[in-house]
Amino acid sequence: MELRHLRSFIAVAEELHFGRAARRLHMAQSPLSQQIQRLERELGVPLFRRNRRKVELTDAGLAMLDHARRALDHAERAASTARAAGTGRAGRLDVGFLATAALALLPAVLPPFRKAAPDATLRLTEAGSQDLLRALHRGELDVAFTRPPAPAAELASTVVWREPVVAVLPAGHPLCAGPDVHLADLHGEAFVTFPRWSAPEFYDHLVAACHDAGFAPRVVQEALAMPTVVGLVAAGLGVALVPGGIRHLALPGVAYRDLRGEPAHAEIAMVHLAGNDRPLLQVFTSTVRAIPTV
Repeated sequence: MELRHLRSFIAVAEELHFGRAARRLHMAQSPLSQQIQRLERELGVPLFRRNRRKVELTDAGLAMLDHARRALDHAERAASTARAAGTGRAGRLDVGFLATAALALLPAVLPPFRKAAPDATLRLTEAGSQDLLRALHRGELDVAFTRPPAPAAELASTVVWREPVVAVLPAGHPLCAGPDVHLADLHGEAFVTFPRWSAPEFYDHLVAACHDAGFAPRVVQEALAMPTVVGLVAAGLGVALVPGGIRHLALPGVAYRDLRGEPAHAEIAMVHLAGNDRPLLQVFTSTVRAIPTV
């Protein structure tokens, strides 16, 4: 059963006149009659009662009309969805992100992307940098917002967010008295930080900044998520260095202070497999690059 036969049947069933149905379909009446006859032969039952005065649906025709309309509607929607997916306006995109990316980057990215691809479905997954990279390699994610990875031929990586690192101090710490601190002021402090394996390049960047300031950080506690790091500072376990966007977490018991001289920055990269050429991914990456986030 062909879709054109269903269209012809629906037109005749709604017009109950072969001439009007033919004009509606922009075809001659004779080919239309032949299509209906072929459809009736295929089904083995008459769909219309015809005489010189009128055309009527048979019981079989009445029973088929609603199903024919729904079948044609499903087929047209399937074709529309396929066209939309082929041009990057529909489909599912699996996006991974760091917790810090949810504070400022995602709110800047998602609204314009939804406007560019209104029929797309996003599945968002939060994880650490290394877990996000592993998920990309396994094909579980299409794109991830993570700390910039080490250069790799199989990965396409673009820095899309850059912000200064700030110090997090327990409320009441002597360094809270000033509007900012120098990194060297943290010499001798106990540090709360994330484990190196979760974001090696960023971890090494922070340690190198401390070394340039004349000391090695004395790490007393590690926590995987940045909000947890801030919470442990609030509990008095030590101080921390975090991306500036964490200021949005206005937890009681902590104070954020800028670092004089901007000795360190936190970057977030948009990363995907270099061979992933899905149209929807291309729309997403183009949308991200158009946003002034760096």
